[in-house]
Amino acid sequence: MEQKQNKRFVLDTSVLIHDHKALEHFSEHGHDIVIPTWVVDELDRFKHEQGYRGVNSRKASKLLEKMEHDRRLRIEFRTSKEAEAAKSMESNNDLRIILCAKYVQEEHAGDTVILVSKDTNLRIKARACGIAAEDYKSDKIISSIADLYKHPKEVQIEDGAFLDKLLRDFNIVVDEWKELYGSEYYPNECCRFMLRDTERFALARFLNGKFHRVDKPQIPPKDKRREFASIHPINEEQAFAYHLLTAPEVHLVTLAGDAGTGKTLISLLAGAIQVKGDLYDQILVFRPNIEIGRSLGALPGTVDEKFEPWKQPIFDNLSLILRSDKELSAVFKKNGSKDKDISNAGLSMLLKSERIEISPITFLRGRSFNRKFVIIDDVQNLTPQEVKTVITRMGEGTKVVLAGDVSQIDDPHLDPISNGLAYTVARWQGQDIFGHVALQKGERSRLAELASKLM
Repeated sequence: MEQKQNKRFVLDTSVLIHDHKALEHFSEHGHDIVIPTWVVDELDRFKHEQGYRGVNSRKASKLLEKMEHDRRLRIEFRTSKEAEAAKSMESNNDLRIILCAKYVQEEHAGDTVILVSKDTNLRIKARACGIAAEDYKSDKIISSIADLYKHPKEVQIEDGAFLDKLLRDFNIVVDEWKELYGSEYYPNECCRFMLRDTERFALARFLNGKFHRVDKPQIPPKDKRREFASIHPINEEQAFAYHLLTAPEVHLVTLAGDAGTGKTLISLLAGAIQVKGDLYDQILVFRPNIEIGRSLGALPGTVDEKFEPWKQPIFDNLSLILRSDKELSAVFKKNGSKDKDISNAGLSMLLKSERIEISPITFLRGRSFNRKFVIIDDVQNLTPQEVKTVITRMGEGTKVVLAGDVSQIDDPHLDPISNGLAYTVARWQGQDIFGHVALQKGERSRLAELASKLM
C-alpha cells in the first residue's frame, strides 16, 4: 500500500501578521509547521508598532511560545548549503527564509514542502529555487470576486395579484406564494419580481418568511437631474442599499461597488436622516489614512489637522446632502447666512455639535459605541482581523456600514477575495441582522463611470 505523502508548511512573516491564528489553522489540519528564525526576528522588530502589524506580531509571538512544545511545530535556523551561491543569497530575510525552506526540502525529501506567503514576489523567487509556494488561503472563503457583485435575485411571476399586494401592503407572507420559490432565500436578500411579458415589477427584501416591499427609486431624466434638488436613491441598487441602511432590524450592512456608485453618499444620507429623527445619537465615520500616489511626507499640525485631507471626501458628500435639505437651508437663512455658505455653515454646525465625527481607523481600538451610526469607508484596505476588531467595538443600538471597492486595494498583502470586505460578506451571509448590496451603476458622472470601466 502506497504511503501517503506528508506536507510540511514553511510560514513567512506576512502570513502571521495577516492572521496571527494561522498557526492554529495549520495545526488543526494535522500539518507540520516550520517557522524560520528570521520570521521570529521580524515579529520582534514589528511588535512595538501601534497598528495592526504590531498587534498581530505580539499575538503571533505569544501563540508561538504557547505552541513551541507541539511536536508538529518547529523553529528552524538552518539553511541550505547545496548551492555555491547560498552565502551570497543570504543578503536579506526573504532569501534566508527561502534557503531555510530549501533545507527542509532537502532534509525531508519524501515530503511535500510548501512555502506559504502573502508576498507575491517571495513566492515567485521561491518557485525559481525549486520550492513549491502558495498564498495563504484560510481567509479566502469566497471563490471569486463575482460572489461580491451578485445582482439582486430576479424572479419571473405569472400572477399580477402578487405585485398588486406587494405594492399596496408593506409585506407579504411567503407561505401564501409558494409558487415563487425558484430557490431558497437567505435573510435580507434583495429581490426583483417581474410580471412575465410586461414591464411591471416590484422590489422586495426577504426576512422572517416575508417579502418586505422596497420603495422604487426616483429616477429623474439625465438631462433634468439638476432640477431634482433632494438627495435620494436614483437607481435600484441604491434603493436596496437605502432600505437596508434604514431598516432598524439590520445592524450590519456591507456595500461593495466601484468609485462613483454612491456608497458613501447613500450611507451618509441614511445616517443623517436617522440622526435627525433621533434613532441614533451620532454619525461616526472611520477611514484608513492611505495616500494615493507619491507620499507627501509627514504633515504638520495636530492629529485633526494631519487627518484633514482624508476628511475631505466625507465633507464633499455632506455638502451635497446639506444643500438639498430645505429645512436646514431655512434655518441658516434666518441666521443671515448666504445661500452659497449654507453647506459650509452646516458642516461647521454638525462638527461643533458633535453629531458627526470623522477619525482615522487606528483610533477605534479600545472604544465602545452605543446608539451610533458607524460608517467604515475603504474597508477593502482592512484585513479580516481588523474588521473583526471594528465590529466587536459596537454596542447596543448601533448600526455598522462597511463600504469599499475591491478594485482599489492599496495593501500589498491583500487581494480582491482576502480583504476584510469580502471576508465579512462571506462570513455573515445568512445572518438575519446582516445585509449586503453590490452597487455597479456609476452615478457620479458619465466620465467617472467610463473611467471605472475602461481604465
